[in-house]
Amino acid sequence: MPDAQLNKEAIEAHNRLRVKHGCGPLTYDAGLAQTAQTWAEKLSERGAMQHSGSKVYGENLAYRKSTGAADMNGEEATDYWYSEIEQHNFDRNEFQMDSGHFTQVVWKDTTHAGFGKAKSKDGHSVYVVGQYTPPGNVQGMFQTNVSIPGVKVVVGKSGSRFYLSGLAECF
Repeated sequence: MPDAQLNKEAIEAHNRLRVKHGCGPLTYDAGLAQTAQTWAEKLSERGAMQHSGSKVYGENLAYRKSTGAADMNGEEATDYWYSEIEQHNFDRNEFQMDSGHFTQVVWKDTTHAGFGKAKSKDGHSVYVVGQYTPPGNVQGMFQTNVSIPGVKVVVGKSGSRFYLSGLAECF
């Protein structure tokens, strides 16, 4: 069963960050939370990080290992994914391996999300899975879906980008 507190924290953290990019809020989706929970449990059983491979939803994974009891809340997982903003090149209209978690967090067209968490049997590892619809990281759509924080980006018909100061606005 999905962790209600994890989902509350993750949705709130996502929305706190998405507003910086002018994007609308995510809505909790119980179905996504259930599939995320199921996948987190599989990762925990396998002891490995691997995407589910679904084309139906976007997906972020987080993992923590500890010598003691491992845990991760929804805000920590979200902030971890978002921290990839440091590696993101906003001028590239393509997927970037080092910032794919970040771009999914702030993907303008994504409207729903759900999260799951599972611990290893010994309690020393924890896996957090976020799943999103519509999925982000669609090739050729980065410039219209991933905005620089605090900057409005207008993409012209030629594909050129114009930057305006002020809060980003997703439209």
